Amino acid sequence: MCKIDAFCHKRVQFLSMGMKQQVALATGCLTGARHLLLDEPMTALDPLNQKINRDTIRMLAESGRCIIMSSHILSNIDEMCEKITYIDNGNLIVDSSSCGSSDMYAKLYL
Repeated sequence: MCKIDAFCHKRVQFLSMGMKQQVALATGCLTGARHLLLDEPMTALDPLNQKINRDTIRMLAESGRCIIMSSHILSNIDEMCEKITYIDNGNLIVDSSSCGSSDMYAKLYL
């Protein structure tokens, strides 16, 4: 599912950053963990592997798993997340609007 078969025989220390991202997501899939905390899951991925990871994350969420994801790529947030929470000076701000993450980000930080 995560398309790691071409490099699954290699030690993690010898993988590229993008390959490590895919292995981390595959590990989350294999463990059956109910909650996954993903830090910048699209970093260092080419467009094809971004789609693979995006589809995998969506499938996991649809199967009932809780996915918490951090990202500085606002388009990924808009495309993948049902709820967006910002941290502003130690306060959690849940965005319940439909204005998109870039508008809320601008309101809070710019």
